[in-house]
Amino acid sequence: MIETLDTAVQTYTAKLDALRQKLRQFDLDAWLLTDLSNIAWLTGFRGSNATVLLTDESAWLFTDGRYAEQVKIEVKNAEPVITPDGVLEELKSGKYPVSGRVGFQADKLPFATVEKLCTELPHLTFVPHSGVFDELLAVKSSDELEKIKAAVAITDKVFEKLLEIISPKVTERDIAAEISYWNKKFGAERDAFRADCRLWVSCCFTPCPRQSSLH
Repeated sequence: MIETLDTAVQTYTAKLDALRQKLRQFDLDAWLLTDLSNIAWLTGFRGSNATVLLTDESAWLFTDGRYAEQVKIEVKNAEPVITPDGVLEELKSGKYPVSGRVGFQADKLPFATVEKLCTELPHLTFVPHSGVFDELLAVKSSDELEKIKAAVAITDKVFEKLLEIISPKVTERDIAAEISYWNKKFGAERDAFRADCRLWVSCCFTPCPRQSSLH
């Protein structure tokens, strides 16, 4: 199945709608999201600097000038904001109609950052929530299921390649390099995690816990 632009937009819009339901569930006026993996799932943006501000009416994705072109291509369900001065300065500008209770990812945002937000934005009440995305991530779209199948197929092929070279004379560093090389050779965008051969082989046979910024 090939996902078209229209179906991709529908998928990401549905994800925003699901997160907006959480606003009402927790009696919040907005979400401030800082976890990059969650933001990628929610919007499709895969840059290394991103923060999302979501209300019941609007959504903004803040990033820096390095991603000015990328964000326009990848993000269709939020308004991209290129900010040279950082997210906090944008929020202090008053350009975004947000008031009241703002939920944040307590398990993702450092306490020092939360203190700074409370100090610099005293008109907002920041409300901690953990595991916000756990339930949402458990529901997979058809495109996500296809990607999971493709990832499993790539992993199988990489493992077959490793079986051809593993011997007492081959170092772990060499095997880690082979994992990264064959992942990309078979079509992966990047390694799912650090290419440690012990971790990689362990994850092939046993359940591996998921691993998971305000700039």
